[in-house]
Amino acid sequence: MVTINRLVYSIRGTFGRLMAINKSWYVLEDPDNENKPQLSCIPIGTYDLVLGMYYGGDGEGGKRDYPAYHIMNVPNRDQIKIHIGNTINDTLGCPLLGMGLGVVDNEWAVTSSSKAYAEFMEIMNGIKNT
Repeated sequence: MVTINRLVYSIRGTFGRLMAINKSWYVLEDPDNENKPQLSCIPIGTYDLVLGMYYGGDGEGGKRDYPAYHIMNVPNRDQIKIHIGNTINDTLGCPLLGMGLGVVDNEWAVTSSSKAYAEFMEIMNGIKNT
């Protein structure tokens, strides 16, 4: 089971902790913007995760693609994926993982996102639906 506990809601982002199995990381989502696609954190609820791909902005099959868990059945939303990134400029409505909290490019951020993401994927190895 994967759980997100939110700690801070602000215009600079929604910050919390994501827990999976026996490990946790910081998480950053967009502010609460009434569940608007690509602009809001996901509503509190229970959702399935399905392993798929994150397409890194260079199109399907691009060099920046990597496996990512999709958060399924969020009301009025789709393509929500847990992925790498540091600030709300990287989220597009998706949760970002980090090892810590800090400031990146003058924005509140999660830090060491690639490391946190690698740990999360290692913990989740083989889990296709949680």
